[in-house]
This record gives sequence, structure tokens and C-alpha cells, in this order.
Amino acid sequence: MNGGSSLISTVNGVTYGEADLWHYGLRNCTSYVAWRINQSFPGTNINGWGDAKDWAANAPSSKVHSAGSYTPVAGDIAQWNYSPTDTFGHVAYVWKVSGSTVYLWDYNVGWDGIFYDNYTTATEPNGGPNNYIHIGTLPTSSTTYATPASISFNGALNVFTVGSDYQLYTQYWNGSSWSGYTSIGSSMLSNPAVIVNGSGLNVFERGGDGQIYAEYNTGSGWSGWASLGSHQMKGNPTVMHYGSEMDVFALDTNNMPYKDTWNSTSGWGGWGSLGNYMASDPSAVQYGSSLEVVMRGGDNAIYVDTWNGSSWSGFNSLSGGLSGNPLALSYSAEGELDVWANAPNQNLYKDTSNGSSWGGWGNGMGSGYIGSPYAMQYNNDMEVYDRGTDNNIYSRYWSYSGQSWSGWASLNNPTMISDPSAYQYGSTELDVFATGNSDDKTYKDTFTPTNGWGGFSSL
Repeated sequence: MNGGSSLISTVNGVTYGEADLWHYGLRNCTSYVAWRINQSFPGTNINGWGDAKDWAANAPSSKVHSAGSYTPVAGDIAQWNYSPTDTFGHVAYVWKVSGSTVYLWDYNVGWDGIFYDNYTTATEPNGGPNNYIHIGTLPTSSTTYATPASISFNGALNVFTVGSDYQLYTQYWNGSSWSGYTSIGSSMLSNPAVIVNGSGLNVFERGGDGQIYAEYNTGSGWSGWASLGSHQMKGNPTVMHYGSEMDVFALDTNNMPYKDTWNSTSGWGGWGSLGNYMASDPSAVQYGSSLEVVMRGGDNAIYVDTWNGSSWSGFNSLSGGLSGNPLALSYSAEGELDVWANAPNQNLYKDTSNGSSWGGWGNGMGSGYIGSPYAMQYNNDMEVYDRGTDNNIYSRYWSYSGQSWSGWASLNNPTMISDPSAYQYGSTELDVFATGNSDDKTYKDTFTPTNGWGGFSSL
């Protein structure tokens, strides 16, 4: 809770360190809230406000509101002048307000070094706060809902989605009916990343403390969440198989890409930096015998880093002034590596490698698209999905047999608030998922060669 920068010895088994980037003691509540505000409001750095008890006095007076005469909103700071456990006061982050209930993300209550996501201002050990500090209105990027993920496991179609309450929910289709949603974790802030590894279904998420968490299910229930390390990340993790290993990629809060690798002999190896300043989520695929990582750089060019089995090439630029998160696809039917990305002018672009050289971004693959595209191989065809400026999901495909592109077609869905994702379930079924704009529910549309598209319905 101390907002100072001096070294603090071990308290209740927790060791506190030197000053963070905002001049607060690491592992204190002030350090956590300063970091959380920087994540929610990029470029906002609340430096040197002192101990938590002093924040109301040192913050700009126009931002400070007495708790008794103010209705807080998500993104505010709850501030206590005094804490029963010490004299430094306390601060917490308001992550949701529902009616009169104010939900908190709370770190290091009572010098325990623990992150709490289940406190409200009514249940917090310090009681109700004295003040709220209103930093601003959360930007759109902070309130966009996660893109659902899907995968087949034990013959069932499993769907994962983050609700507006930041709980991670999952349900499955057993061939005749849906199981209904079950929560398997709270305070999840990213798109879920899922993979089947051996006999286990694995899911990865970024928690409210910035750490990447993993949980698995071998068919007899979920294991419980385990952190992949205290390194703080931003955005969405991605996971892939490379040979017998399982690789997770994420961008850290300093905009540096990192990778953690699991193998059956030694488990997780720990986060290792891939270097370079990047500005997007990573996308990774195995292409032939190499591992390819694709990201957008700070200059909005697309970069590719290649692991050849023994060393990394380093990030090489494909140029292009793109936006959002690029997507890499190993399109085995044509033996090519494709990278898809939207541009600020709302055009969709593709660059293709034949294994020895890249062809360039070309003249665009369509216009009027926002967010981040999704591409996949469906049997021998290549399917592409993107969200239009009207928030409808659009699709087109490359016909392998006809060697030609179809035109774009709207899936005639309710307007969506998330980007699309897609999955081939079984030999012929193709499912597309997105989150609805009006009700925050997960929607699915299904294509079969016999019936075509069936239309979106909520799960």
C-alpha cells in the first residue's frame, strides 16, 4: 500500500522491491493501479502521487470526487485515506459498475501480495472508499468484447467466450444439444486462445494482473488456472503447435514480443524475448519445418520472424501501412504462407510467400473492413472473414479447384461488436463466431455443402 520507492523488506512472506516506472514501490497497491491506469488509458501516467492516502490531495482536483456525492464508472480509482492494516491508505481500480454495486480489482490488501477480483466497495476489507479519482472515459479499444474461440475435443465442439462481466465461459455441442455455459474463471481481459495438446484441451487468457494464465481439461474437469509467470502482458496471447512442443506468444507492456514453450519433458520453460518494438498481437503458424511469427510494428509495417529449428531470423519487414492485428495462415493446399491485415483506409490486404520470396501486398482484397480479419483453410479452399464498417460479418473464399476468388457476401448477421473467428468441425461443417453488438451474446453461423449458410443464432 505504501506509495514510496524505497526497498521494503519481506512482510507476510511477500518481498517488496524498488520503484516501478511510475515511482511507486513494486507490488504495492499504488504500483498496480498506476499500471492498470496506464493500460486502460494509454499514455496516462500518474507519476509520484505519493502514498495511497495522499492520492486525493495530489491528483488534479477536477478529477477527485467524494464517494458520498459521486457515481463512479469503470476506469475510476477508488481511494482510501486510511487502512485498518497500516497508515498508508489504499487504492483499487473500478472495473465494473452495475446499479449500485461497484466492482474492484484490488491488489495487496493487508500486505498479502495477492490480486483480488471479487471485492466490491461493500465487501472490501477497508470498507467503502473516501474518494473516487476519475481519469477519463475508457477508450473504445478497452471496451471491445473478446472474439470467441472454438475447438473440437473428444468429438464435441467447444466454444469459449469472455462475458461482459469478464468471466471466461465455455460450453460444448455433443452432436445433438449444447451443454449450456459454465464459468471457468474471472477477470479475463483477452481473447481466449485454445489448443488440444495430447489428451488435454488447453486454454490461455490474460488476467487482470497482466499475467498469462493456462488451464487444461483432460476430460475429467478443469485443472484450475496456473500463471505462466509474473511478466505482465497486454493484448491477446496466441498458442500453436510446433512439432511436439506447444508455444505461447504475447506482447508485453513495453511492446516487446515474448514466447513461452512447453514440452513433455520439462514443462514450461519461461518467457523469452523475441526483441523488437511491436504494436499488435502476435500471429504464429508452422509453415513447412519453420515457425513463423507475424506482427505489426510501431511503424505499421508488417514484420515476420522465422525460427528454422535452431535460430531466429529476426523480424524482417514486409512493408505496408497496415492496422489492427495481422493474421498468418499456412495454406497447405497451395504450399504458401499468407498474411492478412486491414489497412487504415479500411481495405483488406494479403501478402503471400512461396517459401523463398514474398509477392507484395497487391491492390487489396476488398474495402470497407475494420478490426482484424480471420482466414483459415476449409478442406482445400481458403476462407476469409472480416467485419464491415456496418458491423456485419462478410466472407469470401478461394476455390482451389476453380483457382479463383468468390465475391464478398454478407452473412446477414446481427451487428457484431467483435471480430470474427471460424473453425472446421468434422469433415464438412464450417462454423463462424462473433459477439453481438446489442446483447453481448456469442453468435454462430454454420455452413455445410448441402445447406449452405444457416444464419446466425445466439448461443
